[in-house]
Parts: sequence; structure tokens; C-alpha cells
Amino acid sequence: MSYPLKIPTEESMQSAAKVIDGDLKLFVDSSEQINNRRERVNQFYWLISALILSGEFLIAKCVLDYRLSKRSLLCAFVMILVSVLRTKVCCLWKRTIDNYGKVSFSKVAILRGLEQFRESQMFSCQGKILDKLDYTPQIELEIENADLLCFFQEGVRIIAAVGMLGLFFGLALHKG
Repeated sequence: MSYPLKIPTEESMQSAAKVIDGDLKLFVDSSEQINNRRERVNQFYWLISALILSGEFLIAKCVLDYRLSKRSLLCAFVMILVSVLRTKVCCLWKRTIDNYGKVSFSKVAILRGLEQFRESQMFSCQGKILDKLDYTPQIELEIENADLLCFFQEGVRIIAAVGMLGLFFGLALHKG
């Protein structure tokens, strides 16, 4: 079975261009919404991480204030729980950033596919220019920032662990 070849008319070409323009606008708008959402999520994770880190410092002060007592052991236990929570938050944060990156990458791929049917190909041109400038995508910078904060918090955990070991040995020696 063969199908007759339809030669596009000027009107059908203009109609297709309007559809493509509408699709491009829809994808650009949704990409902006995703970027705004990602920014708010990052602010949320920064806030949570800062609160947890502040809590860790307060708990460390509690450990020091109640040196060589059962309360300091309780504070040390709470600090371990908080550090586990912090580790989980860091992992979730990095996974969230990575997922937003995948969504953004797919949107850019679709935009580049849609713009092939247009005379101007701004997104592809922008991509080529950024490649020449050795551009680092925002997603990668956000993951580096999360890694840096998590690394700093791991340093706090190590210092606290060394302090707690000293505390436990001090309690053992004091009682012995």
C-alpha cells in the first residue's frame, strides 16, 4: 500500500512553525521553573546543613560542659545520631542535585531537537560557545559545594570523635 506524497503548503509550514515555537516556549518556561525549584531546594539543604552543624557545635559544647559525667556520654551519643542524620542529608542533597541535572540535560536535548526546525538555533550556538569557554555546568558546581560542606562536616565529626574518645578514656581513668 502506498501513500500519496503531500507537498507542504505555505500555510501548513506556518502552522508547524507555530507549534514548534509553542513547544520551545513551553520547554524554556518549564526549564526556568525547574531551575527555580532547584535553587529553592539547594537553599533548603544549605539551611538544614547549617542547622545540623550548629547543633553539632552545641552538642560538642554540652560534652565539654559535662566533662567526665554521664550527661557527657548522653551528649556524645546524641552527637553520633546527629552526625548520622547529617550524612544522610548530604547524600540526599547530592542525589537531588544529580536528579535535577539529569532533568535539565534532558530538557536541553529536547530544546536542541526542536530548534533544528527553526532558522535560528540559539541553544545549540550557546552550547558550542560554552564548550569553547570550558564552561562548568551549574549542577557540577552545586555538587562541589555540597561535597565541600559535607567534607567540612566530616572534619567536625572526626574532631568530635577524637574528643569523645578522650572523654571516654578520661572517664575510665577517673573511675579506675
